[in-house]
Amino acid sequence: MSKPAVPSPVSPNQPPSSGGSTDKIQGAAGGVAVKSAIGDEKSSNQPSVPPKEKKNAGTKRAILKAGNVISSPNHTYTVVKLLGSGGFGDVYLVEDDASKARYALKTEFHGAKKTLFSRLKIEAHVLDKCTKAPEHGRKHFLTLKDKGTTADFRFICMDVVGPSLESVRKKYCDHGEFSKGTALNVSKRSLQSIWDLHSLGFLHRDIKPANFSVGLGPEQETCIFMLDFGIAREFKNPNGTLRKPRENIPFLGTPRFASRACHRKDEQSPKDDVEVWIYMVFDLFDIVNGIPWRGQSDRALILKKKDELMTGQKLPTKKCPKDFLRVVTYIGKLEYVDTPDYAWMMSVCDAMAKQLKVDTSDHAVDWAGKLNAPPKNSGGNDKNDSDKQTGSEDDEDHGEKKTGGIFKLFGMHRRKASNHQKQVSKGTNHETAEEIKK
Repeated sequence: MSKPAVPSPVSPNQPPSSGGSTDKIQGAAGGVAVKSAIGDEKSSNQPSVPPKEKKNAGTKRAILKAGNVISSPNHTYTVVKLLGSGGFGDVYLVEDDASKARYALKTEFHGAKKTLFSRLKIEAHVLDKCTKAPEHGRKHFLTLKDKGTTADFRFICMDVVGPSLESVRKKYCDHGEFSKGTALNVSKRSLQSIWDLHSLGFLHRDIKPANFSVGLGPEQETCIFMLDFGIAREFKNPNGTLRKPRENIPFLGTPRFASRACHRKDEQSPKDDVEVWIYMVFDLFDIVNGIPWRGQSDRALILKKKDELMTGQKLPTKKCPKDFLRVVTYIGKLEYVDTPDYAWMMSVCDAMAKQLKVDTSDHAVDWAGKLNAPPKNSGGNDKNDSDKQTGSEDDEDHGEKKTGGIFKLFGMHRRKASNHQKQVSKGTNHETAEEIKK
């Protein structure tokens, strides 16, 4: 699905004729063999797991060392250093032996906790689509350079980026906060990236500052890239119609930023990514008071506070312009079948920029020219349960026919379809939504 053309500037006080388009719902109509990258570097207490035993394997994995070699059918990479680790795998800085170009190589260990879906396969599928998108629609996405499988893990190779927005804010901005201009700048560009992703037919489902990074080097340090598509999902069928919603979806995401539909175990649609973007906007404007449930771990309480916020009755922080409440109320009224009016929301952001008298062009950000200098702040973070991605995808796509090409990337086979799919009303809140935008 290509990105809709951006219409001529729309006044936030003069919305389009409808309150958000409605999609018609319709039912959905071999691995790469490469050399193991760990080889002799693996210690004796971490033996290779034979294929027939992988099902019972633990989660321990060997960490690659500088100098280890990883091969795909077309390229050979040498590990430079470990960049980071997660529950399912690791990220390394690697060098292409032929071109000497450096990339980020992300792995997923075969012995990780078994789930129906490999997060890396999903991420590779999304990045592949992003890489092939028209130039104007892939500005905020990394390029998928390569992918493959070893005896120990799957991997994807992509561009190297700088620190996350969360890290940039805490380490390189005055008092560990963004200025209002930068907060609005980042809000607009992150909304554009969500619009672009939705135009390709995918939901992100884990929007938060930690999943956006800035570019690397003087030429790209003010760029913003959307990251981590491990729990992304295609929301449209091959013919362009909206997929039928499933029932009782396991919670999967970050409690602090998860949409209310995610909390209620309902199927998510584009309006949910935008709802989570709203939470992120408040957090960007005010890291202390922007999110009323910050520090909470009780999901029931978090959901209650989110319900209160999404009525649009009151701003959680005075640092964010009051006009943003119109976006909050509008998104709060949309239903599963509704397509958010991205252009109108962008126009509201433009109006907020004029009100604040700030520059929201790409180069006008607080961290410009500062990333090579020592951090201003320690960058401490008040981590709690609401910050961590939780949930299990063991039943995430149970009994459903897949619509994308995820399975072709690493040789995964399709599962049989089930007829037990949730029906939804085609009724919408268009009248109410239109009134909100007036």
